Order: sequence, then C-alpha cells, then structure tokens
Amino acid sequence: MQKYLAETIGTFLLVFFGTLAITQSGGDLLHISLAFGGTLVVIITLIGGISGAHVNPAVSFGAWVNGKLSTHDLVPYWIAQCIGAAIGSIFVLMIVGSGPIVETTFSLSPEAAFLPEALLTFFFVFFILTVSSE
Repeated sequence: MQKYLAETIGTFLLVFFGTLAITQSGGDLLHISLAFGGTLVVIITLIGGISGAHVNPAVSFGAWVNGKLSTHDLVPYWIAQCIGAAIGSIFVLMIVGSGPIVETTFSLSPEAAFLPEALLTFFFVFFILTVSSE
C-alpha cells in the first residue's frame, strides 16, 4: 500500500508543479523544463526507494514489460498515478481558474502529433529504464 501512496503523491507533485509552471511561465520553455525536471529530481529522491518513482503510466508499463514491475502492481500503479494526476490538476484549477492559460503558436492535429508523441514517449521510457536501478 505504501508504494501506491508514494506513486499518488509523486504524480500529484509532478502534475501540480509542472502544470502550474506551464500556466505561470508565459510559455517560457526553460522555466517549464526546470520545473518539471527539478520536481522529478525531488520525487525520485523522496519516493524512488519506495515505489521506483514511476509517476507516469508509460514508465510503469515499460517497467512491467521489462520485468521490473509485477503484473500484480501494474494496474494499482496506474490507478494511483491517475488519482495523483487528477488531484494535482484540481489544485492547479483552484489556483489558476479555468479558461485558456497559455497561447500556443505551434500546433498539430491529433493525428499528426501521435507519431512524435509515441516516439518521444518510447525514448523517455527507454532512458528511464536504462538508468534506473529498480
């Protein structure tokens, strides 16, 4: 149970601080990147030894495929991560409010964005599984 709570809290922190940075940075990519990266370093330090600090369903799936996460833990990790992400999003909504927050000058249709997103996610998970000690 402790590892699921750790995943919930870790995912909450990542979504809360990362999304808050997006909404408050005016689109400054360095600010956003540092917020996500810094938060992730803190999360890994805090809960890495408890749950592996996946804080992302794709990472948990990759760990499962790689044999680093049991089938018994996969779905509970996903549930914990979804709960943490939802709570983090609700907190940002309470602080910032609803409506358009960041204007974008670059956009892709969902169909055009799928392949780059899938490739970047693959390399993201590959990197994490390669460097993690779990």
